[in-house]
Amino acid sequence: MKITLFVLISLAVVFTSAESEVAPRGLQDDFNDFLSLVNLKQVKRVALKYYTTDKETKQFVKYLKGDTFGAVWDQVFTNEHVRSFLKYVQDSGVDVQSAVNQVAKFLKHPFLNLEDLTRKPNKGLKNLVKEVLALVPLDDFKTLFDEKMQSSEEFKHFYDTVASFDYQAMQEFVANSPELLDLFETLKSYDLDVDGFVHQVEEFFGWE
Repeated sequence: MKITLFVLISLAVVFTSAESEVAPRGLQDDFNDFLSLVNLKQVKRVALKYYTTDKETKQFVKYLKGDTFGAVWDQVFTNEHVRSFLKYVQDSGVDVQSAVNQVAKFLKHPFLNLEDLTRKPNKGLKNLVKEVLALVPLDDFKTLFDEKMQSSEEFKHFYDTVASFDYQAMQEFVANSPELLDLFETLKSYDLDVDGFVHQVEEFFGWE
């Protein structure tokens, strides 16, 4: 889905660049060198023909306007790294914001505002997790854990039970579950260190 989004934005950049004024020299001028190799009017005619007459193309556009692709759109354009890169492109003289927003207008998805970068580091799921973890006294938890392992048979039994799980079977279960794999990919798209967290859990319970 994110490849689809990349293609859409690339096409929008092509069309927007062709209609905008050329800067003296710079990244926009480099793009124009590539654009000169393409018959943009013909590309537009073909795209319009398929959009207005082809059933499969219409179905795909309907999907792009739906909630599923809308979630991908939100994930991509709220990602700090993506926004920083787009800001760099914008500052280099290529009006990528207008290109993205042309697609956003057509698909009825939220507009991109690169001037809003200053507030982004304080937002997002990653920062929520970071702020919550900062409130957890991890050293105290470790001390209490060591104490419980010595003083509570019930707690030690609980830990030993979890540690004795068939980890290979769990890995196979996850690998064969599209829903769980999609969940992990979604979490990663929010820049959460899922692999690092899983590794810490593996070490804690001695799973291999």
